Amino acid sequence: TSTVNKIILAEDNEMSNRVISQILKKQNYQVTSVFDGQQVLTAFEKEDFSIVITDYHMPIMNGPQLASTLRKSHSHK
Repeated sequence: TSTVNKIILAEDNEMSNRVISQILKKQNYQVTSVFDGQQVLTAFEKEDFSIVITDYHMPIMNGPQLASTLRKSHSHK
């Protein structure tokens, strides 16, 4: 499966998560929605995504921590 249109959305506010996800799906993106940065890392263990959309303030792992971790762990891809 191509990752070209696969997005992972990390947003801890349920309403915002749902609205953003619906907008992206209407644009024919495959969206995986999660609620914190750690869930993004767990999802990346199972599949790849072409785009990560993340909130800045989230529980467990915030957006900047997530971006830093992804850069380090996926810099070879």
